[in-house]
Amino acid sequence: MSKTAIFTWIQQGQVPESVAELATAAKALGETAACYAFGADLDDSLAADLSFDGIDAVHLVNTPGLALCQSDGLAEAAAQVMTADGLTTVLLEAEPAGRDIMSRAAVKVGAGMTSDCTALEVQDGAIRQIKPSFGAQVMVACEVKGAPEIITMKKGSTAPADKTAAAPCDVRTVEAASKITCGKITALPSSDHLTGADVVVVAGKGAIESGQFETVKAYADKIGAALAGSRPVADQGFIPFDDQIGESGTVIQPKLCIIFGVSGAIQFTEGIKGDGTVIAVNNDPNAPIRGFADVFICADMGELLVAMNAK
Repeated sequence: MSKTAIFTWIQQGQVPESVAELATAAKALGETAACYAFGADLDDSLAADLSFDGIDAVHLVNTPGLALCQSDGLAEAAAQVMTADGLTTVLLEAEPAGRDIMSRAAVKVGAGMTSDCTALEVQDGAIRQIKPSFGAQVMVACEVKGAPEIITMKKGSTAPADKTAAAPCDVRTVEAASKITCGKITALPSSDHLTGADVVVVAGKGAIESGQFETVKAYADKIGAALAGSRPVADQGFIPFDDQIGESGTVIQPKLCIIFGVSGAIQFTEGIKGDGTVIAVNNDPNAPIRGFADVFICADMGELLVAMNAK
């Protein structure tokens, strides 16, 4: 049985896209992983949707009576599974529910936990977790001493693995109680429109200072692109925080990314992955984004946007 595992939570029968990315991350560690899906009334028909290159088994864990917000009960279920199966490494998506559940589970099983990682490396038999720190000003490498270890990965940090034939599957039930009463559940906007977008237009601090944010937005609408921004744009309320690109925001892998008025510090550029084309517009010929972009245009964005929106 694999000692490396991917944990995910199933709602309304939907498998999160992050499972495919986590399979790639697990395979990079040099071994296959088992996928553990937690939810209510799960059956083996889900095995095919959870089978990707790098996953050698699927375990469906029914947690009757527990909603995703009942993190204390789900943490108990996760801890029981980790202990029963002797798991040494658990990977999951860095999103609020999973962090809440697994931080509680970490206390129960005495695990170390590293959050919001963007890359994993194996060095001298240990897993090095690369993640932003100090307000995304620097990238740090962490190692958990001993086992088990829990690692959350930022969505978009790795390419998704290919689908495979349904892996061997088992279904079990874990009983766990919760002290949390679940009331009305309301879905909030998410950054999925960015992580799945082929074309993304990004507005930076320069777009705000020059009064061109609305023009950048109009251009994104004109070409049917998703609109995103850098941290200052989110901090000033021009975009939701879910639409912020960077290590402290969303990681994207578009085929084309057009950036207006972003200087290009590492905490921003680490939020753009993949082999898509990056075009950057900035009036500073020495802006760091010049070294990151495939195409750099040194120009006044206002004049350029007028011409682009006119076509």
